[in-house]
Amino acid sequence: HSRMGRAAVRVTAVPCRLAGECPVLDFVPLAGGDFQMGNADGQANEQPVHRVNVPAFEILRNEVTVAQYRLCVNAAACDEPATGDQFNWNTPGRDRFPVNGVSWVNANQFAAWAGARLPTGAEWEYAARSQGNDQLYPWGNDAPTCDLTQNYTCGRIFTAAVCSHPLGNSAQGVCDLAGNAWEWVADNYHRNYEN
Repeated sequence: HSRMGRAAVRVTAVPCRLAGECPVLDFVPLAGGDFQMGNADGQANEQPVHRVNVPAFEILRNEVTVAQYRLCVNAAACDEPATGDQFNWNTPGRDRFPVNGVSWVNANQFAAWAGARLPTGAEWEYAARSQGNDQLYPWGNDAPTCDLTQNYTCGRIFTAAVCSHPLGNSAQGVCDLAGNAWEWVADNYHRNYEN
């Protein structure tokens, strides 16, 4: 009689945990709900406004930092991002700054390694509107200032250490959803929300 080994049970493992190298990641739970996605007064790629239902999810409190991303590079699970004048990688004193100069592929590498995924565009906008509120920014409708967010008008350095503008946080305490660094989402880009 021949013997057949037991088939392995598929287990979703967190790769960084297997190696004991996971960064400390602070996820904020968001209750799901309906919201009006888009902006009738915005760019063409923000229209038309449409109703979206977002199930409950968790999102990182802050953008992925240089120090967090470095653990993934050191584990050979992520590629190194771009370097240069406006990039934080390999710049002394920027461990708590957002890692910028990463591609969508790099962002996915980090998410998979950390046992997470990129948010959908709807999830990201829902979080950026303080859980789907009818407002333009995480803090409300007031125009951005350098007290609320970090952007190219706020000095010579285009980014700041994550969560260094608490007045600009969402009502749920998520940092830097406006300004600091552009953020990748899981969805493909479309020039508008038609169909």
